[in-house]
Amino acid sequence: FCSTHNLIKNPILQNALVIDKNERAGNVLNSQLNAFKIKSNYINSFKDIELKNYDAVFADFDSLTPSHLNKILINQKVEELRKF
Repeated sequence: FCSTHNLIKNPILQNALVIDKNERAGNVLNSQLNAFKIKSNYINSFKDIELKNYDAVFADFDSLTPSHLNKILINQKVEELRKF
């Protein structure tokens, strides 16, 4: 077992948000991000959140309404979030 398998050189993501109605799926992704030393928060529904506090938003599209998605996209343009 390699002790450095979860080290990322020059990480571009430091804070992430996971949005998923499926608690198990959301927690799994959240745990994987944490394993790679990326701070992340999991929520199961879109709320009034400060998107500017996150480098990336991982969202299950079934968990978002069109207005939620629009808010994320508008924030991305304003805050110049990275798009992958």
